Amino acid sequence: MDPPNPVDLTHHFSRITKNRGASAVKDFYKYFRIPNIGNLAGGLPNHNYFPFDTLEGAAALHNRWKPTPNQPVDPPTSSPAPSPASDGLATSQVVVPKASTESNPLRKIDLQTALQYGTAQGYPPLYSFLRQFTRENMHPNVPYAGGPEIILTCGSTDGFSKTIEALSNVWDASYDSVEEREGLLPPDREV
Repeated sequence: MDPPNPVDLTHHFSRITKNRGASAVKDFYKYFRIPNIGNLAGGLPNHNYFPFDTLEGAAALHNRWKPTPNQPVDPPTSSPAPSPASDGLATSQVVVPKASTESNPLRKIDLQTALQYGTAQGYPPLYSFLRQFTRENMHPNVPYAGGPEIILTCGSTDGFSKTIEALSNVWDASYDSVEEREGLLPPDREV
């Protein structure tokens, strides 16, 4: 038996959310996948002008620090001093090249792609990785067809703000009565 489709909750969307439409310019993006077709409308800069050749970093491996014991719950009183990667501690060198020959956009990790303007969905390799990680590790048993979805935001405040905006209406004098405006007492009510 196939899992059911997720419940349609679009009737909870705000007026602004219901009135949003796709940009007509986005319809032209399918043509930009054709080799040697340039996109001047998006203002995409030539990657050769980026002032970076690579992006490099040393990431600490999982065995670098001992885990905090569960008892007591408080964090340890002394923390390990940060040390440079050259002291022999367990690190992994990460290098992001300026350009990659990878043809799969979900696996293409380079500065040429990452520093360009992108889709509203986010940087494709990051989105793909986080979506797969969420489906396989965080929520593998979601009882809906297709499993869980993710949305990338600029942080928790940005994500929460967008959620509130999608589900609640801003007071508008052309739609709402004064009694429904938050922070105001109705004119017929005595204090």
